[in-house]
Amino acid sequence: MCARFHPIHTDNFYAGGACGNVFQCSAKGSLRRFASEPKNEVNALDLNVAGDVLATGGKDANIRLYDPVTAVLTGELCWRLEDHVLERMPHFHRMRIFALRFHPQSRDLFLSAGWDDVVKVWDLRIPDGCIRGITGPHVCGDALDVMEMTVLTGSWSVSGSLQLWDLRSTHLLETVVPVNRPPALNGEFLYAAQFFSGDPYGDTLLCGGSGLPAVEIVSVKQRKVLGSFRVLKAVQAIDSCGTKIVYGGMESVMRIGAFS
Repeated sequence: MCARFHPIHTDNFYAGGACGNVFQCSAKGSLRRFASEPKNEVNALDLNVAGDVLATGGKDANIRLYDPVTAVLTGELCWRLEDHVLERMPHFHRMRIFALRFHPQSRDLFLSAGWDDVVKVWDLRIPDGCIRGITGPHVCGDALDVMEMTVLTGSWSVSGSLQLWDLRSTHLLETVVPVNRPPALNGEFLYAAQFFSGDPYGDTLLCGGSGLPAVEIVSVKQRKVLGSFRVLKAVQAIDSCGTKIVYGGMESVMRIGAFS
């Protein structure tokens, strides 16, 4: 369901699945079970920029924090249905989590999103709950990213799915609707979205899902699709490194393209 490379030890990565297990893997081929979350499905995980905190989220709406070396559970930012602490509900997730993203310039700041239509902003130094929330995005995959003070979300919705938000105020900055995008007969329905790493200015976005017939490279300023990679089935994962873009989903194949 999810995978992330370690930001420091780049030969290592972590993966989580519907079995509730988190695996520590090596690009050289080794694999071991890192952690087990009984009765959970691990839909999302990420590591902070220092590589000393790993966060997971999934079916049970809890966010767990691990030491990536020892696999010790160092903290749990959770709200459980059986607790019935109604006054605390706004500070925690109440439905499945599908996206986690640490801020690339902050060790302690990260975001999460899922089925409850709100992006939660967390600070590891404040254990009592999220510090603010962005209401609106219905996130059903790895469709959450942050660059400096701008948050990108991709919603599983018919239209208006690609949006930019102000991290400080939580206000909507823009709904990105490319003027040259052909109308999608089935709607947009994004599963994956992120800032394109080949653009250091944050103007270029990547997105894909079950409605669009392609992985799109979108310019915010020009309001245009700059390029695309055609697909036949839903795209559920996208990543980029420099000019290289990798994507995959229900076609049971991973593809690598380039855009510059």
